[in-house]
Amino acid sequence: MLNLNRHLNRFLIIITILLISNNFTLALNDNTIEKNKFNDIPTVENGKTWYVDDNANFPFLGTEKHPFSSINEAISIANDDDQLYIYNGTYHENIVINKGITLYGESNENTIIKNVGYAHTISLNVDDIAIMNLNITNKNAPHTAINIISNNNMIIKNQISHCENYGIIIFQSMNNYIHKNTISFNGNNGILVEYSSSNIISENNLTSNKRDAINIHNSMNDEINNNKISNNQNEGIYIQNSVNMTITDNDCYENGIFIRGGNINYWDTHNISNNSANGKKILYYKNVDDISINSNSDAANVIFANCTNCSIYDLNLSHVGSAIQLGFSKNICIFNNTLTENNIEGIEICNSSFITIKNNIISNNNENGIYIHYHSNDNSVINNTIFNNSFDGIEIRDFSKRNNILKNLIWNNIRKGIEITRSDYIVIDKNEIYDSIQGVHLRDSCNAMITNNTFESNGIRIEGNNINYWNSHMIFNNTCDRKIIRYFKNLNDVFIPSKTLQIIFANCSNSIINNRIISNVDIGIQLGFSSNNQIIDNDLSHNNLNGIYLSNSKNNLVENNIISDNKYIGIDLFESESNEIIFNDISKNNNHGLRIRDSINTLINNNIFRENRYQGIHTDDSFNNVIS
Repeated sequence: MLNLNRHLNRFLIIITILLISNNFTLALNDNTIEKNKFNDIPTVENGKTWYVDDNANFPFLGTEKHPFSSINEAISIANDDDQLYIYNGTYHENIVINKGITLYGESNENTIIKNVGYAHTISLNVDDIAIMNLNITNKNAPHTAINIISNNNMIIKNQISHCENYGIIIFQSMNNYIHKNTISFNGNNGILVEYSSSNIISENNLTSNKRDAINIHNSMNDEINNNKISNNQNEGIYIQNSVNMTITDNDCYENGIFIRGGNINYWDTHNISNNSANGKKILYYKNVDDISINSNSDAANVIFANCTNCSIYDLNLSHVGSAIQLGFSKNICIFNNTLTENNIEGIEICNSSFITIKNNIISNNNENGIYIHYHSNDNSVINNTIFNNSFDGIEIRDFSKRNNILKNLIWNNIRKGIEITRSDYIVIDKNEIYDSIQGVHLRDSCNAMITNNTFESNGIRIEGNNINYWNSHMIFNNTCDRKIIRYFKNLNDVFIPSKTLQIIFANCSNSIINNRIISNVDIGIQLGFSSNNQIIDNDLSHNNLNGIYLSNSKNNLVENNIISDNKYIGIDLFESESNEIIFNDISKNNNHGLRIRDSINTLINNNIFRENRYQGIHTDDSFNNVIS
């Protein structure tokens, strides 16, 4: 009961501070307290007010006439329920609060607290602390301006800016009240809430933080309302692995609302309403069927959670996080939309099935154009134009099966045209894939069908530490720069036709690859789970990644090749053994000339290594290699 009374008393005092306008000057226009009105500074019932001034002179008594010169000195004297009144000045201190006290600044512009060294500026380690009307910063990552690991605290009317890391962290805490703060220009999230519950974040101004304005994960029952959120680099409000969030009446600009989580409760337990982005509505629907969102909906950002038989069409969505998100939904059609210049994805599909994405223009998004993940099965991506996205045009990952990518124009996405990771039975057919570093990347995936695609300035790359990741695919009739991409599996003594550009061996042996000029693809020659092959007298230069890649392969000979000017590594060996690398000219590659990872018994003899950007030969966890 004593703690409850203390908390109620403190709450009444803070409400009094916010409401008094005649004798106590807390003006909206200058937000300052006049120094000569000492008697109007509120005091906590049964507590005492201590004074701090960085210009104070001896004696340091903490009184109005003889204030302390440091905040920590005042805290050491104060008791629970006391208040510290801090005059304008700059205080270079790391403040750890282990008492239920109030810190109140004269002005949140000019009462400045800066950290010293590598520590949080202010740490709240016990309950019932109030931090008000201060200007707080922290220049040393990974620490933060205010770190809260306790309950029932109030952070009100502060300026929190230019921190190298977070503005505020709330960790394993509950019932904290973050109100009317300006949180801006921080190097990470403005506010990070982790493993916490029942916190209120209201009427704050969060702008220009380098990641999210508000990031909440693994938390529950928090309220986010009436905040102004603008120009944060990633998202306005990012909710991950959290339940029962109430998000209402927030006004976003160049940001929106984003949900992520692998459980349906992380999507459909929230109350999200009456929020806006860029003057339009953020639309969140949960557990509904048979609705249509179109140009008449005034939408800025669309989120479906556990919805069925719906359509999203004729929208122009830009400058939010992800324009369209579907979680645990099915039978949704997304068509004829223009989704551009969003901070994360154009479209995200999580644990959703039978989604059709058709005839959309998806461009210039800061991550992927389309992101399909976490057990999203039986979806179709058809006849879209997907370009200039900063990650991949389309990414499918994490056990998402039987997805079809058909007849899309995919060009100039920075990393990859199409990325497939840990997902099986993907069909990639009749697409045009241009000018990404990698065209199609298959990683740890089985039974893909890649057919009838046209590549320019990239190709197909395979990765995986299981033979099925290499030899279970059907890859045929694909071209790059009007030549054929050849994929061979489970063969001996392979014959390679003349009009061949990129070459991929999967579980092949006793074959010769010679007298080829291979350039301008992902990787010139790839061998996976292959043995006793010869790669001789080839020119493998100017490729987007490597000249040659050997994975889980043994007893191969790489001899007398020119391997130069590749944008990553000349020759890359991974988990391979007893291969010979001899008499090659390996030069001017943009990383290492030869990289050997987790491999044994490699013979490296009489090669020329010149002007590779880093090392001529780089080894990592590799043994019994002979270099001469």
